[in-house]
Amino acid sequence: MKVVKFEDFAYACPYSTSETEVNNGYGCNHPKQEETEEGQGKCYCWSCPLGIEAGAEDADDENVDLDGVSKDELAEAEGNSEYLLVNTENPTEDEEKALSAYEAWINRYNPKGGNL
Repeated sequence: MKVVKFEDFAYACPYSTSETEVNNGYGCNHPKQEETEEGQGKCYCWSCPLGIEAGAEDADDENVDLDGVSKDELAEAEGNSEYLLVNTENPTEDEEKALSAYEAWINRYNPKGGNL
């Protein structure tokens, strides 16, 4: 599992769309998105079909890659939908596609693509 900043994840996610009137232009085209309005999915951290909202307790799990996020940051952000916990061990095709897009976005200025 890996902690990601939801805002960046959603920006890079291939299922995210701004071409909608729903949810102030924060739409989700993932077929498993349950939070919908007028048939259009809404992009929220707490309803993301590609992960679960991360909390402070995740910082204590040795199987979670915090990716530089501290336990205090997770605790402070809890309930604010700032961080998402995504599956990195045997991810689905959709999870892998979204995480790959996120990594490319986060490392867009790194000439080595994140492989330091």
